[in-house]
Amino acid sequence: MENATKALMIAGAVLIAILIIGVGMMIYNSAQGSIEGATSKISQQEIELFNSGFTQYEGKMSGSQVKALMSSVINNNNQYGTTGDNVPEKVIEVTGGGKTSATSSSDLTAIRAAIVTGRQYNVALSNNDSGFVHTITITDLSTGSKSTGS
Repeated sequence: MENATKALMIAGAVLIAILIIGVGMMIYNSAQGSIEGATSKISQQEIELFNSGFTQYEGKMSGSQVKALMSSVINNNNQYGTTGDNVPEKVIEVTGGGKTSATSSSDLTAIRAAIVTGRQYNVALSNNDSGFVHTITITDLSTGSKSTGS
């Protein structure tokens, strides 16, 4: 009789342990879904914050505004390029000033120097697959070309 009660107590303890493990796994799985949801929201906010520094310059802009944009792009590429954090999806290419796909500091500085303050430019942005601004096209509205110089 003593052995039967011990066996029942052991069986009960095993069932309680299995129940506790099951509840723990259920809590973990529900928390994991919440964590993934929060991570995707943070990621979306990161994209919006990154892009906001450039989307304000989209459309018809004066030369001085385009120069400010180019300064932002140069700083951005220095921060996220190979000499910085090395985050390729955040490096921005600029087309304009006779250059195509310029990303280096020297090429971007040359494009910035070619911008004439008194002219009007059109700035078009496009995003990469990650959602970050990836390409900026600057068109001189006085000539209608992707040239920023005179």
